[in-house]
Amino acid sequence: MSRIKVLVAAFLGTLAYVFVSVGFGPEGFWASQQLDEQKQIISANLQHIQQVNENLTLEQKGLKVDPDVIAAYAKKLGYIYPDEKLIRLKGISSPTDFVPETGTPITIGKINFVPEWLCKLSGIFIFCCFMTIFAMQELRKKLQVKNAERFNYYENPQTAI
Repeated sequence: MSRIKVLVAAFLGTLAYVFVSVGFGPEGFWASQQLDEQKQIISANLQHIQQVNENLTLEQKGLKVDPDVIAAYAKKLGYIYPDEKLIRLKGISSPTDFVPETGTPITIGKINFVPEWLCKLSGIFIFCCFMTIFAMQELRKKLQVKNAERFNYYENPQTAI
């Protein structure tokens, strides 16, 4: 087999490895696209958490300074002034427990990609396939030459004597 065929097979195997690795490998386009999607999810959640933080900071400042805000929160929690009277009505539920919004936790999924060993294995597989194809072509040419010599031998009666 000629060197050029071995080099062509090696080039095609390397090219297959590069395409699989760049497209679907651990640092390829597919993995980076998944990371970008996760980055968008995280940044959206971060903005929501920052909004919640701003609201809680404003509420904290109100609780430190404004007595009306303190009184409103105390009533939500069930406290009353010493001179106030409460009337309970049947059929109306008591005030619900006050729970400030704290945000929601997010879980980030695993990044899917083709492992590096599989990328390399695909390159080796393509190399072996093309080496097999080139070897079969060479074998076919040798068989054609043998068949041509055999047919020429039987077709030429002048060379038979």
